[in-house]
This record gives sequence, C-alpha cells and structure tokens, in this order.
Amino acid sequence: MPRKNPSKKPVTAIPLLLVGSDSAELDRKAALLTAHGYVVTRAENICYAEMFAAEQYFEAAVYDSSLDTQEQISLARIMRVRWPWMRLVRCGPMPAHADPDLFDAWSLSEERLPQDVESTLVF
Repeated sequence: MPRKNPSKKPVTAIPLLLVGSDSAELDRKAALLTAHGYVVTRAENICYAEMFAAEQYFEAAVYDSSLDTQEQISLARIMRVRWPWMRLVRCGPMPAHADPDLFDAWSLSEERLPQDVESTLVF
C-alpha cells in the first residue's frame, strides 16, 4: 500500500464565474485562478453571466474591472436575489455610490485575487 504524503492538500475544484471583456488581463486572471484550483467559466458580458449562472452552479463570481461599474452593480443585484449563496468579488475598489453589502470582497491586485476569492468561501 503506498504511503500518503501528508504535505499534499487534497485538490478541490471550485466552480467560479469570471465576468469581463476578453483581454490579456482577463486571460492572466483566469490562468491564475485555474492554477489555484478554481474551475473557471468565463462570461464576456452580463448577459452571458446571467445565462451561465442559470445553467450551472458557481461558488463565486468575479467581476473584472473591464466591466462598466453600473453593469457590475446591476449584475450583482440580480445575482444577490437569484443566487444568494454565490460569493461576489469585485476587481478594484468599491464605487462610492454602491451598497457596501453588495459585494463580499474587493480584490485590489491581480496577484491577491485567488486569496481574496478564497476568503469569501465558507466550507
């Protein structure tokens, strides 16, 4: 019987929706999240995001800064009602006119994004 390696953590694939316009920056974010064990589904706009969220389960949704602020707020309001379990993470600072309870976290740097998403998840 093979010995178990106690230093290895079990890998759990966490479904995540990444919403943002197609760009090299979004490619990097998707690759970074995938490398940290997330199964990333990309939606290039809020219409696709709603459609994907209705069809499959996601633990969290990440709103990229490439989306217009008003689009992010509108989509977050919809997701809070339809999928209340989904954690919402915004890339960039919170807009002054947005409800502070709308998003679960704000990620201010690309490098911290996986940790910021993880901090919102409850296991």
